[in-house]
Amino acid sequence: MYVWNKIWRGSVEEFNDLEATTILALWKNRNGENKIAETDGFGKTNQLRASYSLPPLTLGQFTSVVDRLVQIRCVTLEEGVIWLREWVRIKYS
Repeated sequence: MYVWNKIWRGSVEEFNDLEATTILALWKNRNGENKIAETDGFGKTNQLRASYSLPPLTLGQFTSVVDRLVQIRCVTLEEGVIWLREWVRIKYS
């Protein structure tokens, strides 16, 4: 149990507001296979950001965020479709 706890704690990733709103928008708008088209993800991300009075992402910013999410292996991107590989849990305080 101790070893698993150390591994789990070591796998925590901190997200900036661009990454956090992107992964949340992707999660909230995924289909039954945990997938969303990249173009839909971009639009849904900017809709979510607008609901929080945040400025919209440029396509370049969105692409950079998706690239980072791919790099840390919480999503995969294939032929314009984003597959969410991790669960998103929302905590309200």
